[in-house]
Amino acid sequence: MRSYHKEKLEKRIREALSQILVYEIEDPRLQACLINRVVCSPDFRLAKIYISIFGGPEAEKAGLQALRSASKFLQSHLASKIQVRFVPLLSFFLEEDPDKSLQSIKRVYKVLEEESELHSQNEEEDTSTIEEDEILEDTQ
Repeated sequence: MRSYHKEKLEKRIREALSQILVYEIEDPRLQACLINRVVCSPDFRLAKIYISIFGGPEAEKAGLQALRSASKFLQSHLASKIQVRFVPLLSFFLEEDPDKSLQSIKRVYKVLEEESELHSQNEEEDTSTIEEDEILEDTQ
């Protein structure tokens, strides 16, 4: 049985590392990298990060090498984002389970759809505000 605290920490690590990869690292080898899951050791000292890198075997090899060489950088940035007593040592592995990779792709599409809906709602609000302003100007 998995503990609630362990699951929560794994989720926080996955989310924080995803943000770091998207917003703070500009390495082109990591542009097509998705973090599928994080598995922490029982003492929270080690974290295995399972990733998918799209673009073929050479892109996977280069991306995995980039992540492993940047692991200390990622660990230090992770420390500022998750506020725990000990930040786990990060180990990166390619996701071998195709179902887990598929779940990650579905999560990405879901997020993109949500952002698209938010963007369209904001555009509708902007146009309605413009129309209201035009009506007010015409009545004066």
